[in-house]
Amino acid sequence: RWPSGSSLCWGPATVATVCGSGWLRTSLPSPPRSESMRGFVVSAVLAPVWAQSVPRPVAKVVKLLQDMSSQLDAEGAEDKEAYEKIACWCKKNDEAKTDAIAEAKRRISSLRSSIEGGTGLVSQLKTQIAGLEDEIKSNQDALKEATSMRDKAHAEFVEEEKDMTGSIASLKSAVTVLAKHNGGSLVAVQNLLREAISKHTEGFLAELIGQEKQKVAKAFVQASQPDVFSSYSSQSGQVFGMLKEMKEQFEKNLENSQKEETKDQEDYAALKSAKDAEIKAANEQVTQKTNELADAQQQLANDKGDLEDTEEALESDSDFLFDLKQKCKQTDADYRDRSKKRHEEQLALADALSMLNSDESFDLFGKTLSGSSSDATTFFAAGPQ
Repeated sequence: RWPSGSSLCWGPATVATVCGSGWLRTSLPSPPRSESMRGFVVSAVLAPVWAQSVPRPVAKVVKLLQDMSSQLDAEGAEDKEAYEKIACWCKKNDEAKTDAIAEAKRRISSLRSSIEGGTGLVSQLKTQIAGLEDEIKSNQDALKEATSMRDKAHAEFVEEEKDMTGSIASLKSAVTVLAKHNGGSLVAVQNLLREAISKHTEGFLAELIGQEKQKVAKAFVQASQPDVFSSYSSQSGQVFGMLKEMKEQFEKNLENSQKEETKDQEDYAALKSAKDAEIKAANEQVTQKTNELADAQQQLANDKGDLEDTEEALESDSDFLFDLKQKCKQTDADYRDRSKKRHEEQLALADALSMLNSDESFDLFGKTLSGSSSDATTFFAAGPQ
């Protein structure tokens, strides 16, 4: 029985070919006879069986080349998958570092501007604080001086008021005594007048009652008692008028002094209030400016630290990006080189397979293996070798 898929083919050169599972060539020296036909049929029948049981060498080569091609495809797919992962990693890191570098440059510019402004602000605040402290000291010194002058003037007023009050009291008593025309009391008047004018300078008295009356008062005070008594009738009117005028002038002068003292005290109080307010406001500004200075100095220190850290990060990221670009560029080049070589190998394998699968190749292998033997079994026996 014929093997499945086989057919017997006759050629013009009396060559029988079993088509399908194998090839069989048999040269016949003469037209087929009964015995020859019988042998040919046996050979034709057994040839496909032998061809199936004995692998052909060319088939092994084809199978090897096909396996190599499949392996190249698998390696290419694996290499492509690994490369795509690396390329994705390169792209993401390139973008991330590029953005980080751009942000670092922007931040460095901002920090430098902030540091420049912070340095100016610190200097300005220090100048303002120093100015405020000078202003406070100036106001404190002015207030201290005004207080000292006020205290001194007040002390002088108190002393003057005491003297004026005593003088007025003495003059009142003298006027009262002299009004009674009691000669025995002239000594008391003299003593009272002496007491009244002894508390004041001659210049003060001259300004107060005039030089003429001052001379009369002085002469009355210095006169001896007999002279006072003998001259009283002739001078009593003049002395009485002088004493009365002196009393009035002293009272008026005391009133003016008291008014002036009151005004001076009010002026001082207003000055002190104003200076205290200025000092308080300046101290509040000093406190505020000092706090602002502390904040500005802290911010300046933070900005300088951030600038240093950002510059270091920029340098690190720049170095990383440079290395990344170099390595990824080399990775791209290596992958292209491997892909090119695999493609060339695939083309070479395809050419080889195409050549091995051609009719000419089968003819060549058949002739090479069959050699010069006319025995059909020679081909099949030599096949495995």
